[in-house]
Amino acid sequence: MAIWTNIWDAILRSWNAFVRLIGDPSSGNWIALAGIIIGAAVAIGLFVVGRRSKRRSAEPIDTSARPPPSVATEVLDFVGREAEQADLLAALRGGGRASICAVGGMGGIGKTELAKRVAHELKSDQRYPDGQVFVEMEGTSTSPLTPERAMQTVLVTLEPEGSFPAELSALTPLYRRTLQGKRLLLVLDNARDQAQVEPLLPPEGCGLLVTSRNTILLPGGECLNLPGLPPESARDLLAAITRERTLSDADLEELAQRCGYLPLALRAAGTFLARNLDWSIKEYLKELSAARGPLELLNVQNIDVAATLGLSATQLEQENGELYARWRMLAVFPAPFDRLAAQEVWDVEESVARDGLSKLVADYSLLLFDDDSRRHRLHDLMRDLALRLSAPEDPVLPAAHGRHAEHFRKVLAEADRLYLEGGESVLQGLALLDRERRQIESGRAWAAAHAGEDERAARLTSEYPDAGAYVLDVRIHARDMMRWREEAAKAAHGLGDRGLEGNHLGMVGKYFADIGEPRWTIDYTEQALAIHREIRNRRAEGQDLGNLG
Repeated sequence: MAIWTNIWDAILRSWNAFVRLIGDPSSGNWIALAGIIIGAAVAIGLFVVGRRSKRRSAEPIDTSARPPPSVATEVLDFVGREAEQADLLAALRGGGRASICAVGGMGGIGKTELAKRVAHELKSDQRYPDGQVFVEMEGTSTSPLTPERAMQTVLVTLEPEGSFPAELSALTPLYRRTLQGKRLLLVLDNARDQAQVEPLLPPEGCGLLVTSRNTILLPGGECLNLPGLPPESARDLLAAITRERTLSDADLEELAQRCGYLPLALRAAGTFLARNLDWSIKEYLKELSAARGPLELLNVQNIDVAATLGLSATQLEQENGELYARWRMLAVFPAPFDRLAAQEVWDVEESVARDGLSKLVADYSLLLFDDDSRRHRLHDLMRDLALRLSAPEDPVLPAAHGRHAEHFRKVLAEADRLYLEGGESVLQGLALLDRERRQIESGRAWAAAHAGEDERAARLTSEYPDAGAYVLDVRIHARDMMRWREEAAKAAHGLGDRGLEGNHLGMVGKYFADIGEPRWTIDYTEQALAIHREIRNRRAEGQDLGNLG
């Protein structure tokens, strides 16, 4: 009853406002009213046509011929895991309800590579003919993926043109109905804990493979705690990388021990020795023992891999200070990125970005590259190291963050442009948003956090919501878009752009209406109305009055 009272009060206030605006017919305000009515009618008409166009554009797309999704194979650091691979394959090939395996282990131990190798083997024998879905759970980040976001990622992979609810209570039954009867492998990589994973348990017939730095025990599943490489495998990996040198078994064993049998550290150490033939193994081991400073902060389970990884960074700094600075800039990427993104963040020519990325991968082992997706990424430990090596007063990262946010605002605008083209471009626009969503959200969040002291950040904060207005409505929930718009309104106010501030506030009111909160809709729309009256924007004023009515 209170809601209807609020709505009736709003109608009365709107009518009184119309009466005040009209006044004496001879005053000319009837002409303004006519303009307002026409403007509102045009706006409503465009909105309806746009919505219908969006629905029509998605209807003719035939998705039945799409191949089932699969997990790209990445075999970096994959040696000496035959027994673990056999155990996982046996569990996932078994019958009954969903096969559930948790692969635990420290960072750099090779969990993701093992999971992808197992997924590749299962793809070969068609154990899961409906495909494979890979979800990065971001468990080691400051903002892990929520179960809701993870469910949306799975559903979007299976139905790219769909728009899905945001609440767990509405998503869970839809998630289970979509997976019911399918034979699908779900890989949840880098999970934080059991609570993050349990809501995603698939129905019988589907397989689930989880990787995490923490032990995750799920009902009906296997739990495999991944240790370091066996000594023999670790020596073999080092010998393969340093094949141009003659190293004794004793030297290889000592180096493997210093690396804690960690594949990532082994590869970094081996690559260093392979590149620097003038370094003796004794000299290198001595330098590892002497390595101290900020790098020693990066310890994992009492294994000081920082000294190993840090020597590659130190060498890069000594040999190529410019590329060293650019490597640290790559820490702004929270997820895999393409060459163009690195080029924009570095603010260099395409050939410079190509050559720099290649050196970081091949010469220094400070960057990973996935040949299937043609994208680069920093290992979690490497990203942590790059951040630690950047002092708070260092201007490198703030500048890189600004260019990162600018680039992905353009990416968001491109996704919106594709979506509005209609036809098959609808799916292309949604796919682009899905692929770069972590980067887009990270870029916008950085801009919003720095809008108070940085004019460029304030401008980006204000621009992000409109850059992807249509495509964001399909993927981002109204409550999240409220936050985007409220922060955009605050940024526009700081920039002195009252018109844009009013528009953002009006959109916040629209989102409150979408979730059934008319009281807040009225409040924000009246704020927008006050601003539009202040700047004498008659058309926007008329739209606000129409929305209040």
